[in-house]
Amino acid sequence: EAGYTAYAPNLLGLGAAAKPRLEYSIETWTRQIERFASSLPEKRVALVGNSLGSLVCLGAAERASAIALYNCAIGMNSKAKPLNLAECFSWPISWAAQPLFALIDLLLLSPLAASFFDLVKRRDRVETILRSPGVYASTERVDDELLDLVLRPADDDGALEAFVSIFTGDPGPRPETIVQDTLPADLPLAVFWGDRDQITPVAGPVGTFFRALPERRPNTDFAIIPDTAHCPFDDRPDIALPPLLDFLRLHLGPP
Repeated sequence: EAGYTAYAPNLLGLGAAAKPRLEYSIETWTRQIERFASSLPEKRVALVGNSLGSLVCLGAAERASAIALYNCAIGMNSKAKPLNLAECFSWPISWAAQPLFALIDLLLLSPLAASFFDLVKRRDRVETILRSPGVYASTERVDDELLDLVLRPADDDGALEAFVSIFTGDPGPRPETIVQDTLPADLPLAVFWGDRDQITPVAGPVGTFFRALPERRPNTDFAIIPDTAHCPFDDRPDIALPPLLDFLRLHLGPP
């Protein structure tokens, strides 16, 4: 409606995309998005991602004229290690949960993986997760259409193998490292965060990093999206999308 052309590619192994049997990584998806962005007819392209997609956008920054992130993930999975000792004390769950992640790895790499996957993808369980605090603040958004969208890919050929690879693989580079080491210093960056997110809470290490980033990086904005959780753009599009459109108009120009 705003006049911009929007593309929504599915990352390999996720959603409606093919699920080849390979070792998935942040680099796998970064290369995919780099190739996709390079193939577009538009001269100026903004990459916009949510959660894991945000991390992939950061990795593909060389193909972007601007980047917007919603609730950026810490890694491909939750096994990302603390960056320093201070983080261990300020966010103890980051190291305290490591034994649990190791146990889940053992389970997923065992013959019990298929049974565990079948348990996880049950419709009632997925609905409970989506309606839990911190995923969707507006629980009325969790309807049959959303559940079908989430559940249908779980029956695709290769879905189990992709699930195992993603959850047991190397979490990849943390967003803080990408921003500090490889993100072009002059690339416009906007970061939006749902204040009720409990998956990647704004008070966590990644949220804290991005919240302070505008103080030391030019062309960087950070904004809280009130009354939203992990998926602000779907939770409350009426308040989550206008600041994104303002960012696009400023850095891409009018559509």
